Amino acid sequence: MRFMTAIATVALAALTTACETPQAAEARLPQAVRTQVAALASPSTGVRYSASIEAYQQVPLAFKASGYVDDVLQRGGADGRLRAAQAGDQVSRGLVLARVRESDYRDRVEQGQSRLLEAQAGLTKARLDLERAKALFAADSLIKPDLDAAQAAYDSAEARVTTARKDVDLASSALRDCALVAPMAGVILERRIEIGTLASAGMTGFVLGDLSSVKARFGIPDVMIRTVALGSAIDVAVDAISAETFSGRVTAIAPAADPQSRVFDVEVTIANQSGRLRPGMIGTVALSTVAAGVSAEPQVTVPLTAIVRADAATGRYAVLVIESRDGRDTARMRPVDLGEVTGSAIVVRSGLAAGEHVVISGATLLTDGEIVRVIS
Repeated sequence: MRFMTAIATVALAALTTACETPQAAEARLPQAVRTQVAALASPSTGVRYSASIEAYQQVPLAFKASGYVDDVLQRGGADGRLRAAQAGDQVSRGLVLARVRESDYRDRVEQGQSRLLEAQAGLTKARLDLERAKALFAADSLIKPDLDAAQAAYDSAEARVTTARKDVDLASSALRDCALVAPMAGVILERRIEIGTLASAGMTGFVLGDLSSVKARFGIPDVMIRTVALGSAIDVAVDAISAETFSGRVTAIAPAADPQSRVFDVEVTIANQSGRLRPGMIGTVALSTVAAGVSAEPQVTVPLTAIVRADAATGRYAVLVIESRDGRDTARMRPVDLGEVTGSAIVVRSGLAAGEHVVISGATLLTDGEIVRVIS
């Protein structure tokens, strides 16, 4: 029995050794990595930002009176037939763009005028009664309370005339508000109504824009804010008109950054007498990084894939540098200070010298001092 136990122990030990040996051998295999030489690169002297073209002034035109729309400005169409005014049509100041049904409002004006005539007739009678009462009172043929009553009747009639006249003015104003009038010369950017639409007070019927000038709006980070100033000239290249750039001036700079994107909005106004620039077009603005104080000296750059976290607690970053000794390559972690990102590379301000080999593939799987196998 003791002999059998010894045999089982030896067999179990041999089996365990057989199972562990490949894993131990595999653990000792060097990690395959790709490397790249840290190189000196001259930073770009300009940064390009995308700008959106907007109307210089954009006004939504809303109805003040409610009712069914029974008239919309008509223009000649490409087929020679009349059509409702639409986006792109030019309009002049004071032109009626649409009108809601006026019959109800006209009835109110007529009713108000009838009440005004009635009140004026009552005022005329009260004036005559008051004059008669004054004459009788002067002749000692009327007592003072009757004179006061005649005066009160006249004052009341006069107040009714004033109220009726205001009612007529209000009804006339509501009748005028049935018309939606262009407050300025411009271009229709949008039409939101049709004949038969039930319009409510405050409902937008048209959106009108002033395109004699346009605004190019773009956002810049805080490091570039010193490159722009109110009144400074900036050229805007528009993708849809590639053969020409348009010169404008900075007319607005946001005093605070957007809380979400952390960029400052900049507005450039461009003269657009030719009408070629239209809202919705995309433009490009180039700003100098030299003016922003960014160094133009060559700097050490590495691919973004070479960067790893040196210490999660402190938020420091590092790269893994290859050191060759006795025919073996070892990955050493090197803390670095990072600079600006340019494309797929990043500037290393300190901690790394040009010419050193850094791991660019598999860096996140390595530990400091681990033996590696460089495959490129």
